[in-house]
Amino acid sequence: MNKSKSRYAYASATDLRSLVNSFGEAVLVVDDQGEVVFADPNAELLFDRDVSHLLGESAPCELREGELEVARGDETIRAHCRSEELVWSGNLATAYFLRAVDRAMLDLEGKLTASEERISLAEEALRDAEAGHNQARERLDEISVEVEGLSQENELLKATVSELEKQVST
Repeated sequence: MNKSKSRYAYASATDLRSLVNSFGEAVLVVDDQGEVVFADPNAELLFDRDVSHLLGESAPCELREGELEVARGDETIRAHCRSEELVWSGNLATAYFLRAVDRAMLDLEGKLTASEERISLAEEALRDAEAGHNQARERLDEISVEVEGLSQENELLKATVSELEKQVST
């Protein structure tokens, strides 16, 4: 990285511990070689690994902004990740702040998805009903035109019958 170090925050393990503990997020600091140089106790919990098994190793998963999957023993959980570039021990590094997406949030997301699907189905049914209504309206208009034509034809027939009756009576 050829960026100016003055743009980045300077951090130490003590600074990060006190900051991170207040947010409850797992923190990994990864140097520009991809090696973990700092992991807090929340990272131990999130990755289900002792700090000693995280430090000096490659990141335990692909770290990037947004939502990602974290392998934890036999299970995979989702976590939200944000990052911040900083200077660590005089070198550029990236701090990754991760928060597990808990079961309640997953349940809410599931309910939201189901609700969105129901809304989509209702909108589709409404469109179908409107299309059916429009078709019925068009057919009604056609029938009205036919009835009007038949009424005019009926009036002509009545007039013709009336003429014929006059001719017959004379």
